[in-house]
Amino acid sequence: MRIGIIERLGLGDELAAHIAMWTLGRDFINTPAGREAVDRLFASVRRNSVERYLAFIRAILRFGRVEPGQEGQPRLTERLHEIRVPVCVVVGGQDILTPESQSRHIAERIPGAELHVIPGCGHITFSEKPEETGTLVRDFIQKAKRR
Repeated sequence: MRIGIIERLGLGDELAAHIAMWTLGRDFINTPAGREAVDRLFASVRRNSVERYLAFIRAILRFGRVEPGQEGQPRLTERLHEIRVPVCVVVGGQDILTPESQSRHIAERIPGAELHVIPGCGHITFSEKPEETGTLVRDFIQKAKRR
């Protein structure tokens, strides 16, 4: 969808609005801090080059094995059980891109992984709830060091 928006409309306000709606939680987007984040997002989108941004999107699709010609390739999620390091999966309760159900799927397949859901938060938890996200990560790292 983003590729189509870029190809038809470029890197303008339409793309920035699309990204904001997919990445920021509804609770956050309607706050002063959320509006500031949206303004920063709009400015950031305008600074990109079309070529680099399209390459970024295509790299994500290729990594996720959803590009044409990748239909027979195994998804990386099929190898999650092979991970042998401590893992902390953090997801916003309002995340549309990687919803809680997908994050739970990931955490359940990694031996010993922890799942933390931050309520009222979208995809970019460290922007919307930096203190809570930072505390989760810090506490996880401290616990992992003791193992």
